[in-house]
Amino acid sequence: MRTIALTAGLALLLLAADATVVAAQDRPDFTGAWTLVETTGGPEGARTTGQRPGGAQRGGGMLGIGQEATISQDDATLTMVRQTPQGESRMVYNLDGSESRNVLGMGGQRELVSRASWDGATLVIVTPIELGGFSVESRMTMSLDDDGRLVVSTTRTGGPGPGGTTTSIYTRQS
Repeated sequence: MRTIALTAGLALLLLAADATVVAAQDRPDFTGAWTLVETTGGPEGARTTGQRPGGAQRGGGMLGIGQEATISQDDATLTMVRQTPQGESRMVYNLDGSESRNVLGMGGQRELVSRASWDGATLVIVTPIELGGFSVESRMTMSLDDDGRLVVSTTRTGGPGPGGTTTSIYTRQS
């Protein structure tokens, strides 16, 4: 009886370890230099190619990763670096769902507290922000499509004006 219990316990342990390995293998690696190809959505439902509606750098922290970004990733973190009119922006996200603290330089120095976690092969980054007396939440998802392009969808809720979802597609530079 003891042998059966030990065997069953070992089998459950191996199944759990195997499920963890499979889940980790499903997670894409976003490492690379990415360039914007197309953006759709937003308050007006606009569709543009090569540049966001309203200007090249519009959308910074609230609508995705900008015109160009360089991403590095390991098992624990994802680091995103891009140029903004205010200079270089560097955001580091913990991939285990714990708090990630970054400083956003647009409109003064503002600390953002985000949580990044995996939903299958999609990385989800949620950032609540107090903006002009309003509570705003940015929910950014990152995934790779079948062609290896980076798909970044950002949904903004709360705050003044219309929220909405913007989806941007990026190609990886060789």
